Amino acid sequence: MGSINNRLHSNPVLSNRKITIINPNNLNRNHILGNEVITHYKHAEPIHAHQIELLRRLLPRALFESFFASTWFRRRVECNIPLKREELKFIIRTASQQSINWDHLLGDTINLTEPHFLRYWLLEPVYQWWLTSLTPSYPILKNELIQLQVHINQLKAQSEFWTITHTELVNKSSIQQEIEQKKRLSLDQQRDYQHKIHQIEQTATQMWPNWFVGIEQMSQQINLTTFMEVPENIRDLWLLLIQLAKGKDVSALIHDWLYVRHLCLENDSFYWCSD
Repeated sequence: MGSINNRLHSNPVLSNRKITIINPNNLNRNHILGNEVITHYKHAEPIHAHQIELLRRLLPRALFESFFASTWFRRRVECNIPLKREELKFIIRTASQQSINWDHLLGDTINLTEPHFLRYWLLEPVYQWWLTSLTPSYPILKNELIQLQVHINQLKAQSEFWTITHTELVNKSSIQQEIEQKKRLSLDQQRDYQHKIHQIEQTATQMWPNWFVGIEQMSQQINLTTFMEVPENIRDLWLLLIQLAKGKDVSALIHDWLYVRHLCLENDSFYWCSD
């Protein structure tokens, strides 16, 4: 078993991946290629298990996998927007094409008077973009922290395994010591990442204190002016949003601002309607 692990970790492609070895006797239909998507998303509100099964049967494998990996679909899950019958039909009908980029093909029409959509579809991505413009290493640190936390959990599982395993291996003690040493180093690194992220976020709070004021008040009433003064590099967007709220037809300009910064999809559109 040790030689298998050594070979896996010496492979640069696999070194950061979690490897699960499945006993052939325990295989079931969810381990068959493609069916892991059903297991992962079958309880997600925006899409039902029968819709996933239908897509799996009717879409080529590559399109099926790329659909569930698309920004469009993942955003739907995060914002809890259901997949409509018309959309499902369109997706299946379009799948007859040889090559599809779902994020270029699909889009959503979003009413920004809905606090949930305004916040999670537009404001939060804009805030994260602004934070990254201040400190480009911020998203890298966040991603590294997530990966490190996964690694720490794996080390904890290994430690527990060797603690409860009754084995006559001569080097069991040295294996446990090595795991504990790796765990201590990883925990130190985790604290370092958390400290750096906290410092960046504290600096951002000092530079834009009214961000949190505006977010807190959104639960009662949407008033974009409560966020001001906003940082200079998003001021143009904010003025456009305020104009949109006053009934001005500036939705295309808002889309353009977001799209060039990769904060929305090509076929997204926004409107403001409180009726």
